Amino acid sequence: MSARAEGPLSLDELRALVADGRVDTVLVAITDMQGRPTAVR
Repeated sequence: MSARAEGPLSLDELRALVADGRVDTVLVAITDMQGRPTAVR
């Protein structure tokens, strides 16, 4: 896998990166109904 992924990762790709130690935190950010950013870590 390249240093920078193109597009979204599949769940299997994410699991492989976590197992390899290359990913330790996943940040999911969305907007609420008024367009304000919200995030969950």
